[in-house]
Amino acid sequence: MSLSPATLEALSAGRTIDAIKQVRKETGLGLKQAKELVDIHLAANPDLLTDRTPLSAGQKTLGFLIAGITVAVIAYQVLVKK
Repeated sequence: MSLSPATLEALSAGRTIDAIKQVRKETGLGLKQAKELVDIHLAANPDLLTDRTPLSAGQKTLGFLIAGITVAVIAYQVLVKK
């Protein structure tokens, strides 16, 4: 199965999640199947993985902040709300 131009554009921009969403929207596949399809395409076309733009310091900080908040919420749910 070939991927649509919109999906290929998302992959070439390094937006794998957007590509998976696009595949799901176009094909009606489930999350796992759409991810596998995108992963197969990336494995067959490794050049798509090399054009990634490095993250800025602000983007990295935001990522760590979101990850920390996520861990705190999960810990709260597990430890406090038994």
